Amino acid sequence: MSLQAPPPPPLLHLAVRSLVSNETLDISALQDQPMEFFPILLKEADTQRKTEMVKALVADWPYPCLSVGLLMNKPDLEIYRAMLVGVGTRLKRESPPGEQKLQVLDLRYVHHDFGGVWSGRDGGNHSTETLPEKLLVEDLLPQRTLRRQHVKVVTDLHLPADEYEKQLLEWEKDIKNFLKLCCVRLRIGTEEGSTVRNVFQILQLHFIKELELNTVGELSTLASFVPFIRKMRNLHKIQLLRVFQDHTHAPATGGTTDRDEKYVRKIISQFSKLNRLKHVTIDDVYFLNDHMKLLLRCLKTPLESLSISFCNFSQSDLESFAQWGHCQLKHLCLRGVNLSDLNFMPLKVFLQSVADTLLILELEDCRMKDPDLRVLLPVLSQCSLLTSINLYDNEISTNALKDLLYHTANLSQLNEELYPAPKEVYDHSGYVKVVEFSQCCAELKSTHVNVRQLRSVCFGSNPCLDCCERYFYKLETKLCDCSS
Repeated sequence: MSLQAPPPPPLLHLAVRSLVSNETLDISALQDQPMEFFPILLKEADTQRKTEMVKALVADWPYPCLSVGLLMNKPDLEIYRAMLVGVGTRLKRESPPGEQKLQVLDLRYVHHDFGGVWSGRDGGNHSTETLPEKLLVEDLLPQRTLRRQHVKVVTDLHLPADEYEKQLLEWEKDIKNFLKLCCVRLRIGTEEGSTVRNVFQILQLHFIKELELNTVGELSTLASFVPFIRKMRNLHKIQLLRVFQDHTHAPATGGTTDRDEKYVRKIISQFSKLNRLKHVTIDDVYFLNDHMKLLLRCLKTPLESLSISFCNFSQSDLESFAQWGHCQLKHLCLRGVNLSDLNFMPLKVFLQSVADTLLILELEDCRMKDPDLRVLLPVLSQCSLLTSINLYDNEISTNALKDLLYHTANLSQLNEELYPAPKEVYDHSGYVKVVEFSQCCAELKSTHVNVRQLRSVCFGSNPCLDCCERYFYKLETKLCDCSS
């Protein structure tokens, strides 16, 4: 089954190119053309930047679905605007009885099966990898019982909006009574909270599958989004990135104020309403400390991945993992989470509970030391499906790393192993001693070859204090930029 529109025969292609180029095709006569011509004509009109032709073709589009990504190679702004104008013209005019109505306008640049996209009979192949479960073409097509005809506009949005997205949002205001805006992936950056809420209000929130909230401002602003997020019942992936504390209102002793605590609980509690969540990422969020128990209790749907980076953990946070009962995790990432001086037994208990499902384990820059790693060694040997492990930037000795290699000797699925250079390779100032680095890593590689087939293993130093690049050892030593 082809994923591209079938190319026209050479003679037809030449004829179409000539018609569009010379504009000899009477635009008013488009309705008399065979419907099979429309995709070919629209693609050629886009190539030649014929805005009036694009408007007319879209206004008379004879199929229920129009997939922009299939026909246009990232159209320029004028062509994009012409396409929207054509759709608006189509929706506002009086349609004769029996005319095929445009029902789905897909603005995403993804591949589709050709024939099914136009007809709406693709059996669910309408970019199912990016639509929420059970929200495929047959769900996009309106039911015959609906009294008002709407076109569903499927897109991805990134705020602050670029010129294309601004054009789309302005167009939506003009014909909002005729369309439903369905966003699959929504990314929100440094945008005014009022603007974000306005966009939330015009979206079909149940269509959003992936949500990224990045540097959203004060905690109160993030909390104001909660009523909208709660309605995203098909959300599969959420990323909460970079939420910093306003130090002008922070208590002198650190932590959160009573006001902040109210907002934090409101934000975290909304996770309990998201019953289809599969992937959660929390990165550089100041308020997570001492709230992991609440977060994990609210994550009731079995997750596939959990990633937490650059957040502070208390012992009670780590202990909450051992009490987390709704989990079949495949990917666990703790990066830049300071676990020094904490008891690792709860983490061991948790890893044991997911040993039959875990594929990827990342414990990078967690301030682990030899005793911490040795607590985890017995359970690591039970993670039989593990394909990737990353322990960079931890203070581990050569002997402890050898123990790790021996304990994971039976993990036949491992094909990516990223280990820290042993702590013996650094001088008292934290710089890498090149000779010791090469010798220790060569010794560890030899140990690895003796215990398990060598696939992709790499020993990496901490980032260089001067250039922030690592020394790497795979088959040989690769120095950082300032040493090479």
